[in-house]
Amino acid sequence: MVTFEAKAALRRSLEAYFHGDYRVESHGAFTGRIVEADVMKMDIEGAERKYHSEELLDYYPQWTVGLHPMFIAEKRYVQLVGFLTKRGAYYLGSDGPFEGLYSTNPPLGVSRRLSIE
Repeated sequence: MVTFEAKAALRRSLEAYFHGDYRVESHGAFTGRIVEADVMKMDIEGAERKYHSEELLDYYPQWTVGLHPMFIAEKRYVQLVGFLTKRGAYYLGSDGPFEGLYSTNPPLGVSRRLSIE
């Protein structure tokens, strides 16, 4: 697993949490550069408009992304949801009042794709 965290204090917390786990590689701010990993989890509080792309979603076999519509122009939000839908995303629900979570992995107990609307 690869983690990215721009805020130094939060990055240190992540590193402490995963201390000693050789499977976890920690980095600073995400720059859009694709790195080797089996799973991508992206929750970047509005930077979706800059970093979500078809190339990025196609690269990782498994991913979970959070979309924050309040930070994205409506047209771009609809486009991003379209990317996720084309890739067979499951809508996992909301992780708060302003975020929708989407994933290649189904929520527990679900055996079919959910509608993303």
